[in-house]
Amino acid sequence: MEKIFAVFFLFLFLILSKNFSVFAQTVNDTVNVDFSQQIATGYSSIFGVTQTPDDANSMSILQNDGVTFVRQDLSLDTFVTSADPNTWDKGSENYIANKFLQAKAHNMKTMMIIDYTPIWLSFNGQTNGVPNNWTTWESIVKNTLTYFKSQNALPDYYEIWNEPGDAYQDQFFDVTNSGMTKNQAYDLLYLHSWNAIKAVDTNGKIGGPADYQPDSAVTNITYM
Repeated sequence: MEKIFAVFFLFLFLILSKNFSVFAQTVNDTVNVDFSQQIATGYSSIFGVTQTPDDANSMSILQNDGVTFVRQDLSLDTFVTSADPNTWDKGSENYIANKFLQAKAHNMKTMMIIDYTPIWLSFNGQTNGVPNNWTTWESIVKNTLTYFKSQNALPDYYEIWNEPGDAYQDQFFDVTNSGMTKNQAYDLLYLHSWNAIKAVDTNGKIGGPADYQPDSAVTNITYM
């Protein structure tokens, strides 16, 4: 009986409101954050990291909130299935390209992070490994950027790898089985990525390494 009355009153409320979307109405409010109060030690990027949306509506919201810059991983490991571009996962490649297109359409500058090795090309068999063939690495980067160029999705800036000097378990850039130090591996990665980028985007602006800690294991770049 109690459940029947609850359902009845809910139905009556909806009828009287004459608006079934009443629960979805937008509420504008202000949030104040007091950074002087520390209640716990945690991750510095409390408001989110690398969560770049790919739809026009979300990009419009970000644009209206004043966002003017998007940094996005290329994540070659997600679509480069072999050295032959004809075998690549075009759905995943288009998904990443669309993020750059949406950002550009909303007047945002874009940075592409050239990163993550397909496991079949990696010294350690993982996506954080050093490429085991630099000719193949240059080829897949060039082919990828050639496609992005055809879609008008080339970025404004390029960053070579994501946090290559990370010392925490080498989670982003691991030189295992490569026979190289991090500096040696990153020098070569930078050189061959630079060659590939400039072969397609002669005016491309290239940076890196970008690390979250000043005492990064990657301390300099030989090739510029």
